[in-house]
Parts: sequence; structure tokens; C-alpha cells
Amino acid sequence: MPKLLVVESSVIVRGAFKKLLDDEESFDYEIVGTYAEAEKCLANDSFEYAVVERKLSDSPDGEIIALLNKNDIAPLVFTEEIDEMFFDSFESAQIVDYIVKQKYNNISNVVSKLEQLQENKSITILVVTPSHTYKKYLEQNLKLNSFKVLTASNSAEALQKVEQHPEISLMILDDTVAQSTSLELMKNIRIYKSFDDFNIIVLADESNSYATSKFLNAGANDYIIKPFSRNELYIRVYQNIK
Repeated sequence: MPKLLVVESSVIVRGAFKKLLDDEESFDYEIVGTYAEAEKCLANDSFEYAVVERKLSDSPDGEIIALLNKNDIAPLVFTEEIDEMFFDSFESAQIVDYIVKQKYNNISNVVSKLEQLQENKSITILVVTPSHTYKKYLEQNLKLNSFKVLTASNSAEALQKVEQHPEISLMILDDTVAQSTSLELMKNIRIYKSFDDFNIIVLADESNSYATSKFLNAGANDYIIKPFSRNELYIRVYQNIK
């Protein structure tokens, strides 16, 4: 059973988490209320997942996130507010997702998200890009959400990976791969991979309808215009795995 650490200052919210986690019986968990208590837990045990409140009494500026990252844990952040300053402050941090703390149902959303991360372990995504920067960025952020990730640098390598790994269900294709070969790649994949079994997201440089329609006509399900945020990436990926 995966180990979960919950760090939350509110006694009421901690109680709600305990009830839901006991009902679900999907995680072995520890629930604490301060940075200091979390630090002790991390010193004595290893955790696969964490849910944390950003502002704690003994770490008001999100220091708990840095502590978890130091212990190779990317947390779910349960926060009272999300604004541009929030995203800018933690853009470089390893964070799985943000969930706004507004009502009891959102605690259920946190638990559902944790269960989704468990399910993601069975989903394999292929990233196709010649760019080392994009490859590293995509691989890192997809793995934060517990996906299995394979990579390829060109269309020929990508087609080989698809043939060798029938478990792949989503391909993210960077359109800096030569367009003629990337279009041919999608057409070849669509010969034996249906839209229901295999989704394709194109990372597009242009937002005009002509450029994007070429990819959609060749067999893509969706596209993201570069540059894109981590949050947009996650939204599109989850839309295309359901």
C-alpha cells in the first residue's frame, strides 16, 4: 500500500482527510499539522505521495514544498488561493498539482487525485521531440504525475517505439520534428491504432487554423501551442487519456 504524508494546519481538515482515507483504504498515511512534525516523519519513514498546505504556522512561505522536494517527493498543494504570483513563486518547484481549499468536496478531490496518480502508473506516454530541453521538461513533468514515459528523437524512432510497446496509449509529438515525416508518422500509426486506443497531442509552433488542421487531418486528437504552461500540459494530457 503506498505511503502518504498529509501536512495540514486545520484540525477540522485533518479530521476530514482521516475519515476519507480510512473509508477509501487505498493509502497507508500519516497526518501532521506543522513543518516540524513533517520533518520528523520524513526523517523516520519514506513516502511516495504528499498533500500539503502551503502556509503553515512554522513555514508561512511554502518552505514545506522545498522540504518535500529535498526528500524526492512532489506534493499535491492544497491551498486557499492560486494567483499569478503563486505560480511564479513555485514554477521551478516539483509539484504534482494545486487544488483550491474552498469546501469539503475539494478534500474528496484531493483523494481522487491521489487515486488517479496510482492509476497513472499503468499508462505509458511516448514523447517525440528532437529538443533535449523539451524532452527533459515533458519527461520530468509527466513522471511527476506517475506516468510511464518513453522518448524518441525522430519519426523513425517513434514508430519503432510504438511497434515495440503496444501499451503506449498517448503520444506527444513536437512539430519541430520534420513536418513531412511527422505527418507521415501519424498517418502510419492511424493505420492500426484507432482514436479510442491511441491519442496524439501535437506541440505546435503556430496557432493559425491551416497549420493545426494539417495535424488534425493527419490523425492528431489535439494540439498545444508553444510555449505552454505546466498546468496547460496537464489539462490536455488528462483530457486525452480519459
